[in-house]
Amino acid sequence: MHVYFVRHAESQYNALDRHQVASIGLSELGIKQAEDVGQRLSTKKIDVIMSSPYERARQTAEFVSAAVQKPVELNALLTEIKRPSVIEGRQHDDPEAVRIRRTILDNFHDPAWRYADEETFFDVKDRAVRCIEFITCLDKGNVLLVTHGGTMGMIIAVMLHGKELEVRDFLKLQDFLHADNASITLCDYTNGKTWKLITWNDCAHLECLADFSPMRNKTQWHL
Repeated sequence: MHVYFVRHAESQYNALDRHQVASIGLSELGIKQAEDVGQRLSTKKIDVIMSSPYERARQTAEFVSAAVQKPVELNALLTEIKRPSVIEGRQHDDPEAVRIRRTILDNFHDPAWRYADEETFFDVKDRAVRCIEFITCLDKGNVLLVTHGGTMGMIIAVMLHGKELEVRDFLKLQDFLHADNASITLCDYTNGKTWKLITWNDCAHLECLADFSPMRNKTQWHL
């Protein structure tokens, strides 16, 4: 099985350096990125497209769908990591948002601790495990998932470490493996048990847009 991950194209809040909201769609640049990633994948024999239902991912998936002639199936397992509602829409450098993120990170290792209505590390790891189990039961040769940077990072981390994944391993991997908007990552699943990372953050289809992007996205936890 070949599993293609596409991180959603640039959203309006990516461009403004704000914490995301589920209903926010693509920016003008993001629409062009989504068209380009769809064109890049148009030569692939994709069997199924699944997408996060969040607007920025769904819009990206629709461009890919038009290019590869496959319908989009929405799947909540692919939604972005839920941050506290109180920081949604705030600038990343907003002092209160920075304080809340630091507080969460300081307690990230504690399964009994929660700041507010966010997903904990343990919540997201469990969701990634369920997502991988779902994917491996599809019996498809080429699966395409349109998702978000944080969620994709957790899925890749679980592919590497399994259910034994610990907080420190996840954070190290998140800092090390940056994913750009509209990038393509490819993983192979062989022998019914082994995952291999084949390609990470392939942006060759976006090179002509590099000079026009207003910013490169920061690491997922915005430390």
